[in-house]
Amino acid sequence: MNKSAENTGKDGIDRRDRKPWRSYLIFLALAAAGTLTLYPMMLETVEVQLQTLDLEIPMSLETLAWLSLINPFLIAFAAVTAGHLTVRKTGLTSFTYDWDRRGTPFFSRFLPAVKTGIAGGAAAGLIIVVADIIFRPWVPDELVTGGEFPGLSHVLMAFVYGGIVEELMIRWGMMTVIVWLIWKLFQRKREVPGTAVFWVAIFVSSFFFALGHFGVTAASVEMTGTVFLRMMLLNGAAGIIFGWLYWKKGLETAMAAHIMAHVVMIGASIVAGLAG
Repeated sequence: MNKSAENTGKDGIDRRDRKPWRSYLIFLALAAAGTLTLYPMMLETVEVQLQTLDLEIPMSLETLAWLSLINPFLIAFAAVTAGHLTVRKTGLTSFTYDWDRRGTPFFSRFLPAVKTGIAGGAAAGLIIVVADIIFRPWVPDELVTGGEFPGLSHVLMAFVYGGIVEELMIRWGMMTVIVWLIWKLFQRKREVPGTAVFWVAIFVSSFFFALGHFGVTAASVEMTGTVFLRMMLLNGAAGIIFGWLYWKKGLETAMAAHIMAHVVMIGASIVAGLAG
């Protein structure tokens, strides 16, 4: 019997615990691609900031916009690295990571789970839409959108950066590290982290996920108390759903949910605008 056969179970799965460099490179490639979708927004933001501050910079707006992409990519790079270093034995999973490390099939595990992700994402999107309607009388008109397709660049940014890169940052990176730290600090005698550890990680990572929208929100409207509360509640609620899905159904399921939430929000915005 050869080595390959010895390491393969009756289900055809390779049981060797391989170094997950393939999934690491895949995640970094996704992070890079997603970061590139920020370029149109960065170009617009840089132009507005220079005009507002009345600054003259000895380089083109395009160069400044490209340079502005370095920071979000470095954050994603750190998150992907941290996730890969700490996820093992935490009970958290990624179908891509498991395929790479243990040889488990990707599609036969992902396809059944993605249905839950779509349902969870639709629920998150509806929660945001309803909460947005409730807050509408007390927020600036700039936060009220609708009636027009937001544009391909916006959709790509929402789906690829929001749905994939933000999940790599917040769930794969931050949430995994929080679970690992609490486990190692307070539950080191347990073979796996307890349920409470995951809930703490979900709520803490969701808080920072919501807070991470501060810059984009503040750049578009004045950051009042109501605007801040709206930002934290809407994004925080979605973050809790995505975090639960990562815990129970895998990272890619949380990604599918995040993308689906944007589908619902964009669709609701267009329908509301046309109906109005």
